Amino acid sequence: MEQIRQYLLIVAICGFGVTTHQALAAPAEEHHTLTLTPNSAWDSWQDRLFHDTPVIGTFTGHGVTCVKYNAFPGPIQGKVGFGQGEWGNDPCMSFIVEHTVGFDTGPYKQIPSKRLDRVVLTYDEAPFASCAVFVGSPYSNCWQGGSGAAVDKPTGCVTVRVPNIDWQNRGGPKGLMPFNTKPGTNQIRRGEWDVTEVFRWQADSGMPIGGNPGFGFTLGSPFTSTKQLTAEDNTVCVSDVKNVRLIVDYTTFPNDVFVQPK
Repeated sequence: MEQIRQYLLIVAICGFGVTTHQALAAPAEEHHTLTLTPNSAWDSWQDRLFHDTPVIGTFTGHGVTCVKYNAFPGPIQGKVGFGQGEWGNDPCMSFIVEHTVGFDTGPYKQIPSKRLDRVVLTYDEAPFASCAVFVGSPYSNCWQGGSGAAVDKPTGCVTVRVPNIDWQNRGGPKGLMPFNTKPGTNQIRRGEWDVTEVFRWQADSGMPIGGNPGFGFTLGSPFTSTKQLTAEDNTVCVSDVKNVRLIVDYTTFPNDVFVQPK
């Protein structure tokens, strides 16, 4: 009976102009999504305290009254962004905090016969709740403008870069994480960055000769040094970043799974 059923199926298919190979073969391609979560992390920071610049004599200057309530605490896991503050009308302090993550790309590399389509780095981002520990002021908001008033940050506080040192095996730097300039990353919206080319270099044999694939991703601030922050206002943009993931979209080209009739 099974042989008769298969024969009738083939006859019906051929009547519609479809070959038995088309009917019995596996799809030519299949689309998939793989989600990777970090297997390592490193938090880094840099701060700057503006010192007195005398104008007349030893005790007269712009920063003479710049006193923080507490010492800079260093990195706090998963906190990303920057801040600066005045004391009165004088520059007082600035800082940058970063969060670097690494991923095990083995689950992707072991997939045979594939094409990488798109990779997005995603995370949940919200204002950090306790920026007083950074700014040294009991009234500081973590998302605030130059006047000190709370503001929304439509694009967030995070800029994604690619570390150029093997921090996972050799340890991270003292200070901010050094980074590659190529390939670049592109922000889609707050909490989402297109990192397809970076992943292609790191996990898909797409790196050109002489290139540096980088090692994971640094979620940092738009600034790469506190020297870029003049502390001439009270802008703060520090986010609590959680649930970091890599969403990898790819296509496979499987072999036929049915035996073709002779």
